[in-house]
Amino acid sequence: MSKWQMMNPEQKYTAVLSARLAGKTFTQIAEELECTPHTAWHWCQRALKMNLKTDIEALRARQIEDINIAKAKLLAKQTWSGRDAIGFVSLLEHEARLFGMSFADKVIVEQRTTEDERLQAFLAGLADAIAETPTAQEAVDEYLRSFAAPAN
Repeated sequence: MSKWQMMNPEQKYTAVLSARLAGKTFTQIAEELECTPHTAWHWCQRALKMNLKTDIEALRARQIEDINIAKAKLLAKQTWSGRDAIGFVSLLEHEARLFGMSFADKVIVEQRTTEDERLQAFLAGLADAIAETPTAQEAVDEYLRSFAAPAN
């Protein structure tokens, strides 16, 4: 039977939190307690939610520091892959949860090029020009209605 299996929940919380406060990684904690790194991370997250009588703020500060380092590494990259963008959003979500905040259920990551921005600016200018000219607006409205009309 492993050390981890012999501990009660309070002991698990205390062991994981004190090891994390000491600066150990979840892999190191897992080796010490004979569990998986994910299990160590999971118990640390549960302990943070319970606000045990340990220095939670120091642990949160350490985790925020780790998150900021990871974000800085991503921000230093010249180009991002889709995986990098998802990783960055995950870091933001984790950071929000550390402070007891929820995060958006769905995040849409757009990759815009200069072509997209130029097209968007052109369309915005065109829409403004049409709106300023009543006869042009009527012509556009009539054109759009022709698409909406049911085919006979």
